[in-house]
Amino acid sequence: MDSVRLNLMTEAAQELVIKPAKSINPKVKVVIKFPNWYEHFQGLGFNLETEPKLFDGIYTVRKPATPLVPDNIFSNMKAI
Repeated sequence: MDSVRLNLMTEAAQELVIKPAKSINPKVKVVIKFPNWYEHFQGLGFNLETEPKLFDGIYTVRKPATPLVPDNIFSNMKAI
């Protein structure tokens, strides 16, 4: 199942994102953003073997495990 998903995501990247963008503007730079850097990307459909080669750049953010601002601070602010 994973290989089917990986192939579909690679095809979608080429046919639905890169080719249409480059057909409109051949000079466009298309960057893929991975949600976080996880070892199980393949299970989510991200193909780390093919997709980085297709795109002009890669962007990823490693979110801190502990939020800098507690979630309940916003609900407390609404009450004020």
